[in-house]
Amino acid sequence: RFGGLNLLVAWARTFQKRGEHAHYHETISCLITVASNNPFCCNKMVQMGMMELITEWLQESSNDNLTEQKKLMLLATSIVDMDPEATLRFVNSGGLGYLRSVLASNETKLQERAIDLMMSLTFENKVDGLSHLILNHEGFVDDLKRIITHNSSDIRTIGRTLLMNLAKAGPTERRIIRTEGLQQTLIDRLMDENGVGFDERWSLAQITRVIQEHRDDAVNVQQGKDLKTEEDFVEF
Repeated sequence: RFGGLNLLVAWARTFQKRGEHAHYHETISCLITVASNNPFCCNKMVQMGMMELITEWLQESSNDNLTEQKKLMLLATSIVDMDPEATLRFVNSGGLGYLRSVLASNETKLQERAIDLMMSLTFENKVDGLSHLILNHEGFVDDLKRIITHNSSDIRTIGRTLLMNLAKAGPTERRIIRTEGLQQTLIDRLMDENGVGFDERWSLAQITRVIQEHRDDAVNVQQGKDLKTEEDFVEF
């Protein structure tokens, strides 16, 4: 109302250009706080071109500056959660290319943040065609295969949620998931008896049901029976 948001963004720009990383990171933290659960401020940020600026800063950030990249992705996630237009602007400014580079890296903490951001981007199919674009983006299918079988249980868990979002987008996306081997990767993991606990098997079975029961869009998974007990799982 009194120009505080403009001032924060101006400070962030100035500190970023000067290389004053401590002040820059603190300013980004302030913007994250402002954006959290605040649709009015998020809309203002979007109209100010904040998503394009975030993408630019992410692409310019050095590979060894993990703190900066995590903070920027958290800011992007906070805005995307509150304003649907933010998703479109992030994608149009080249954000998917950056996320692809993170998923192809070995930085687990960055990967977690990138997957979180992708979950927000694809939640409830806010932008028509985005899930299809992601699945057709060069390298993303292979990235998803690695994510859902990752050594980190945290990454596997959020990766499966991301895949669920993509599968719910439409029949074309589910067809890609089946034909590109993602469904088979899930099944192989599901049938692996070494180190796969019941909770993970249950989750894998649920996603597989979404993909299969939506075949030809004939059945909605919400109409099916949930797998809530081990007996249900064995029956499935």
